[in-house]
Amino acid sequence: MLRISGCVHQRLHFTKRRALFFVSGVLEHLHFRTLFPGSLAEEQRALATLGRTYYVYSQSVLEREGNSPARVDELLVRAGHHYLQALDTCDKLTGDLSDREMLEMRSRLYLNLGLVYEDKGNLTSAREFMKKALGVVK
Repeated sequence: MLRISGCVHQRLHFTKRRALFFVSGVLEHLHFRTLFPGSLAEEQRALATLGRTYYVYSQSVLEREGNSPARVDELLVRAGHHYLQALDTCDKLTGDLSDREMLEMRSRLYLNLGLVYEDKGNLTSAREFMKKALGVVK
């Protein structure tokens, strides 16, 4: 019975992982402006969500497959790329959101970029992004 339970758990984890990447792959290949015409705020949120998806998946790969540094690094690069795109989109937002929402959005992105760089071993960049996150909320 224990063996069957382990097999079911392993299969569920594999299925969740495949579903996660299917969804992120679909989102990544769709052009956000066709999904959210004229809404830079929604485009920014979608990019931040993609970044978060890749970051969480990198943590899962690290926990499950510990000896896959190239795969983890690839996922962290993708996460960072999407976070940076979301930050660029933040710069284009004007008047769509309150000042508080903009500060929170920017702060989360800086913090997330700090975590990505920390996991990549680039502590100097990680520290800089985390300082920026703190500076935004002060």
